[in-house]
Amino acid sequence: MTGNNIVLSGLAGSGKSTIGKIISQKLGFEFVSMGDYARKYALENFSMNINEFQLYCDKTPGVDELLDETFIQYCNSKVNLVIDYRLGFYLLSNVFTVLLTVSDLEAAKRINYSGRQHEDAITIKNRNAQMIQRFQEKYDVNFIDPHNYQMLVNTDGLSPEEISEIIINNYKSTKQRSL
Repeated sequence: MTGNNIVLSGLAGSGKSTIGKIISQKLGFEFVSMGDYARKYALENFSMNINEFQLYCDKTPGVDELLDETFIQYCNSKVNLVIDYRLGFYLLSNVFTVLLTVSDLEAAKRINYSGRQHEDAITIKNRNAQMIQRFQEKYDVNFIDPHNYQMLVNTDGLSPEEISEIIINNYKSTKQRSL
């Protein structure tokens, strides 16, 4: 059965937030992002950017659990959400799961264009490798394994609008078949 919520997962720069916001607008769903939540938490509580905070999480047990627990409770208590959450396929219930993939070069272009921070393809590759390793060690799960998802979309060469339409059409089709 397809869930009422849509989870978007993927590496940094794959388009989770941009695409998630478009999907949420088109479907009238609420958009929530673990990345936004973590960035805000890191800045407000530790005066760190997301890269510094990830290193801190590696060395400080319990921080990830606190973030995950709060976010999971919120997401599992709602319907009609579009959720930007790498571990959403694993930790949330009642979800339609989508993995977005992207090349390191394209990811760096997108992140730099967004104005969030300046990163090159090597920095992106290292950050992604660190995330994959941390989640593998902590949860014994590989969040970029396509077998964990109902849908896989390579976002290179497609506009956010095109990707959003592909996901919405697949979500509606899958939801219709599960009725």
